[in-house]
Amino acid sequence: MSSIGSVIATPHGPARVVTVMPGSVDEAGQKISRVLTTPLSQAGTQAAGEKDLSQSERQNLKQLQSADRAVKAEERKHAAVAGAYGGAPQYQYVQGPDGKFYAVAGKVDVGVPANTSDEDAARAHKAIAAAATSVSTPSSADFSAAAQAHRKAVEAYAQAGSRDDHGGLYDFSG
Repeated sequence: MSSIGSVIATPHGPARVVTVMPGSVDEAGQKISRVLTTPLSQAGTQAAGEKDLSQSERQNLKQLQSADRAVKAEERKHAAVAGAYGGAPQYQYVQGPDGKFYAVAGKVDVGVPANTSDEDAARAHKAIAAAATSVSTPSSADFSAAAQAHRKAVEAYAQAGSRDDHGGLYDFSG
């Protein structure tokens, strides 16, 4: 199964990275089943309720909040355009200086169901290619996924055309 997604640059510094997997639902409505974390550094152990943030920590926090909004918006768009051929968005989180977690990267797994007709596979790959490039700033991975999906769509169109008993052409533009 391929993935389409985004990685937003984050401020440098110690952080706790959490990878969220699909399954149950978290407080934001995101489905998760398990959480994988990396160890915290000394600076990453700040209390969640700490109010006295330095100027650089406040700036870092604003960047993390902005990245969180951008990543989640992009992944929701990928998933919406992929439709039935995409899974739920998956995110990687970084712990901010306020102790909260902010999404800094994400992906949406995409794929075509097994035993799909050539015509349906072509349509599915076309939808996956559209989903990969549906965001305002597609990543190199998005362009790669789109190119791969386009190649598979062309192959499926060719297979469908070769099975046409009447020698006619199919119109898959819809």
